Amino acid sequence: MTSGGFSAEFLEIVRNLAAYYVLRQQLVVLAMLDLNTRFLSEVGELDIAPYFNAFRERRRKIWEERSKTSDAEKTPEELVWKGDWKHGVHGSGCKLVNLRSGEPLEWDGPNTEEFNIDWFINHLVWRLKNELEDPYTKACKDWLESQQTDINTVKKAIYRLTETGVLKLSQSTYNCIIVKKPHIHPKLDTDIPQEVVSAALTAITDYRERQKLAIEATIELRPDFVVEVAEDPYLLPEVAYRLKALYQHLQMPLKQGPKIQTGTWNENWNYDIRYGHCTLTHLVTQEPIRWSSADPNTADYHGFTQHFYWELSKDQRDSSVQSIYQWMEDLILRSRNISISTHEHGQNYIGTAWHYLWTSLIEQNFVVLTLSEQGTLINLLKK
Repeated sequence: MTSGGFSAEFLEIVRNLAAYYVLRQQLVVLAMLDLNTRFLSEVGELDIAPYFNAFRERRRKIWEERSKTSDAEKTPEELVWKGDWKHGVHGSGCKLVNLRSGEPLEWDGPNTEEFNIDWFINHLVWRLKNELEDPYTKACKDWLESQQTDINTVKKAIYRLTETGVLKLSQSTYNCIIVKKPHIHPKLDTDIPQEVVSAALTAITDYRERQKLAIEATIELRPDFVVEVAEDPYLLPEVAYRLKALYQHLQMPLKQGPKIQTGTWNENWNYDIRYGHCTLTHLVTQEPIRWSSADPNTADYHGFTQHFYWELSKDQRDSSVQSIYQWMEDLILRSRNISISTHEHGQNYIGTAWHYLWTSLIEQNFVVLTLSEQGTLINLLKK
């Protein structure tokens, strides 16, 4: 049985490969107990307070020594962990590379169950060359060879697994979490009023209607981007059908153009088309609308977020946006004792309330965020 070019068996292979990587990246988590403890919030049932104190003392001694020596005198041993792993600490994470095998492992905190798609792919490339005795690695290699395709198809399979709910996309990031079976999240209680939830869903639906302008502009100006996506053999058939319906009236084949193109469309809109994304900006009102050459039944997450912030800046907000804003103001007032409308830094807290709202919508199965090569998308789930 296939689903848009993917067999159910292959999707299960990729899920297991991702699960393996989540287990393997725990080595990076353990390395961070020594190398980057300040960015760890928890590691299973382990009490990390003593590790943090030891880390802080080591850092103090290192800074004392560095004040006495030049960088050229720094010993290579400082860059090696446990004698076997070259390390590179970054931000809230760390990268390990095995000195003998070259195995790369990378993770960013704080969630130890969350994995970065690109780092997973980097590790899988290494496994496909070095660990073919593993049944899932071998099955993946055999499938890729049988399909005469490459590692990028595995990334598309990851996107498919987010669409089907097997993987959960971390909000507006490139990280995923493997959802424990059963794959349906339980509906959680929330203190967000039902009218605010309804207002948020209405705002998404309204934006999806506005998004049609960006779709129209893309089809008129650069339909080749849409054709390229629609002809992907690993796209869901129903999505391909919806995309083909957008350009079926055009004469084929289409001439390709530059990856980046800007100008004015329909006299009232500036457009910026790049790598399949089309962003319209109204010349007078500055309204932003973006579409990412993806399923027209979804909404572009980043485009919707920009549009919502634009709606907040209007003197006359529509009722759904105003309801959300009033809830945001109340939430920040209750949790931070700050008014976002009068405090000098109040507007900075809108993002906090926005993140809380989205987390609740996702946990309650009202919406799901999915990934495609074109970007992060919003799917409204039927109730």
